[in-house]
Amino acid sequence: MLAHRGMAQTFIMEGITAETCTAERIYEPDHPFLENSISSMEAAFEAGADIVEFDVFHDWILECRTDGEGVIRDHTMQG
Repeated sequence: MLAHRGMAQTFIMEGITAETCTAERIYEPDHPFLENSISSMEAAFEAGADIVEFDVFHDWILECRTDGEGVIRDHTMQG
C-alpha cells in the first residue's frame, strides 16, 4: 500500500499565481496530519502503508517555507 502525502491543508485560492507562496495562505489546520509531516507519515505506516510518497518543494523560492534564500533550482541538496 502506498500513502500519498497525507491530508492536504486548504488555503485561500483567490489570486494565486506561479509565484504565490501558499504556505502564507493556509487556513488553521482542522486535523493533526498535515501533509508531508512526520506525524502524517507515521500514521500512514501505522495504518498499514508500505511506502509513503512526499513532496519536498512545490514553491519556487526558499524563502516561502525555509530560512534559506533564493530560487530552489539554483541550489543542490547539499546547500
